[in-house]
Amino acid sequence: MSKNVNEMSKNVNEKCALHLVLSCSRTERNQISLNIKKKKS
Repeated sequence: MSKNVNEMSKNVNEKCALHLVLSCSRTERNQISLNIKKKKS
């Protein structure tokens, strides 16, 4: 039982980390596009 719980929490942690990486890169892309717009104007 406890082994299954450990596996589950490990999977959740990996999903959370993946989600953080995705949202971080999305934020960085938004920042980059904002910088590009500023340079153009």
